[in-house]
Amino acid sequence: MVDVVLTMINRGDKLVTGQINALTAFKIGLTFLVPYCVSMFSSVLAMRERLQLINPAEG
Repeated sequence: MVDVVLTMINRGDKLVTGQINALTAFKIGLTFLVPYCVSMFSSVLAMRERLQLINPAEG
């Protein structure tokens, strides 16, 4: 949902007027990809930290 809001804030004018080119499409793709990557990265770090607390000898 965050990605839709960010896309409308950052590229909404181009979407409404139909002025989408390859660069704009690429930037929209990044707008959807970056929050996903950040979320996955932080989840992996949190899981690693939790596993180290459970099994400190294996970390």
